[in-house]
Amino acid sequence: MIATDGFGKAMPRSRLYAPSPPRLAARAAVFALSAVLATGCAGMRFTPPPDPLVLLGDGAALYAAVPVAPNRRLLDTVADSLERLEERDRASLKGILDRTSFARAAFYGDRSVRLVLSGDFPKSATPLVFSGSNGWKKAKDDAGAVWYENGTLSASIPASGIVCVTLGASMADMLGAASRDSPYPPVGAAFASLSSAPGAAAALAISVTDPASILPMALGADISLPVSRADIVATPEGAGETYSVELDFSAPDALRARALGRLLSLISGMDPEVAGTGVRMRKEGVSAETLAGFAGFLVF
Repeated sequence: MIATDGFGKAMPRSRLYAPSPPRLAARAAVFALSAVLATGCAGMRFTPPPDPLVLLGDGAALYAAVPVAPNRRLLDTVADSLERLEERDRASLKGILDRTSFARAAFYGDRSVRLVLSGDFPKSATPLVFSGSNGWKKAKDDAGAVWYENGTLSASIPASGIVCVTLGASMADMLGAASRDSPYPPVGAAFASLSSAPGAAAALAISVTDPASILPMALGADISLPVSRADIVATPEGAGETYSVELDFSAPDALRARALGRLLSLISGMDPEVAGTGVRMRKEGVSAETLAGFAGFLVF
């Protein structure tokens, strides 16, 4: 059949298939919208760094790496002890931990906290995990970073499998660390090994990189120790009610290392091993509540 115009004259093929003006306008609108969306999404694209530790920043006073399942009792005790959090914040934090397999944390001298959690967090589930019915509110910055706020907590799923959480810290700065040439945190060897192979061990690791900021919180403002850094590895015993704890302290020099060893011996009743500028000691049967109390000092 040959198409004809309204006067019975055969229509040229070019006119037969030419889009109508309304259709041309619609196509132009769709093209323009696609361009806008493409530009906007490019600004919000998040490329996870090779090591999630980079998102924690390099200026924290203490870093922690914790496999969640074998240490859940300890983590729940810590969450319950965070009095600066509202009840709904603690509930939200526990809900996030339900989906978490491995947690990395940074505690700063101003008592702000950053968390990087790995686990069952598909990016498509963001509206469900941070639903408005649970008190979460959406926020974003001019660079296109998007996160959710709930009371004093901020959280984001920038990529599937990763959740970033801040308490008293800028979420925009944390997310921006992925696109910057951010330095690697100055954690100890045991910490780096555990963090790089999550799930390979039940032990948790702590690196205290600025004892001058941390120790007064736990010991009091008038007490100081000649410690330049401390690395702690705690391995859960049995169901996680108690821990075997290894402490490795570094002193500024050998003289102060020997003094630290004697002081720790008096305090703990143990016999620390002193070698050069290092002081090492091990203690069995440390309760989860004791470790949780130490963590609580950092964020009260």
